[in-house]
Amino acid sequence: MFHSAVQKHIPGKGPGEMGAPVKIPKDKEKESKKMFQENQFNLMASNMISLNRTLKGKLMLSINVDKFLDVRMSGCKKHDYTNLGALPKTSIIFVFHNEAWSTLLRSIHSVINRSPREMLEEIILVDDKRYIQFHHLNHFT
Repeated sequence: MFHSAVQKHIPGKGPGEMGAPVKIPKDKEKESKKMFQENQFNLMASNMISLNRTLKGKLMLSINVDKFLDVRMSGCKKHDYTNLGALPKTSIIFVFHNEAWSTLLRSIHSVINRSPREMLEEIILVDDKRYIQFHHLNHFT
């Protein structure tokens, strides 16, 4: 089950932290290959990564931006973002099709954890429901 597979977040440690590769244990390789065939990506590795993983080059749009590697394009660095209240709020829309729970949740966590609160209006999840093989998505409808 997904809930027991996703690791607790320990900043800088654990599978996938700081963009490090995830190593599948030898005794799980067969299961990992089966999961890959069903999902066409390494779902086992995804399930091992914390929902709040730390990434290299974490961009913070705040007063403390100098403490983090700024990965914005040069044109974006020229703008002054200190008065975020003057900017319009944003709606983030995730449109997905048979998405694995770990990847969907990690994306949502990334938006929440890396977006200035005063700019985030809402997060909208749109599931096309072609197949209902991932039952965890049913409780959002």
